[in-house]
Amino acid sequence: MALESQDCDGSRAICRQDLKFLTQIWAQPLINLQMVNASLNEHVERMHLIRRSWEQLKLLGDYLGLCRSGALKELSKRLNHRDYLLESPHRFSVADLQQIADGVYEGFLKTLIEFASQHVYHCDLCTQRGFICQICRHHDIIFPFEFDTTVRCAECKTIFHQSCQAVVKKGCPRCARRRKYQEQNVFA
Repeated sequence: MALESQDCDGSRAICRQDLKFLTQIWAQPLINLQMVNASLNEHVERMHLIRRSWEQLKLLGDYLGLCRSGALKELSKRLNHRDYLLESPHRFSVADLQQIADGVYEGFLKTLIEFASQHVYHCDLCTQRGFICQICRHHDIIFPFEFDTTVRCAECKTIFHQSCQAVVKKGCPRCARRRKYQEQNVFA
């Protein structure tokens, strides 16, 4: 823990009572950064990257949560008592904020993402929950947590290759089919 009650390195000293309090809450996710500063992710690149990593981890956690292999238990162990990371994007502990300031938090999230994604890619049950691109219909399976290569329709949540979505300017073909079907049912 990086808390000290003396002024050793030019930082400000804190009283013992404050030190005791911070020590008690060190690992508790009590700080809601959305309430502290809602635009922090937009203005601080590191926080934007952490938010993006959290979104990937959350999607991966959803896959592992439905898998019967026990991978979610293993991920939970690797979270090191930070199960709140799979639940809330805005809650942080003092320890989390210290790791962000030290530049190690992103690496921690990346390690979790790597573990979880490798499970999904190699698990028969998880790969069956992947998607086929609705535009090119190529046989490769794509997943919503693949932010660098896929895009997700905001309306219906269908997943597409980024390159395919760029080709189709009209929008989501699945949403178009759904609208057409609804229109047919209105007139029927």
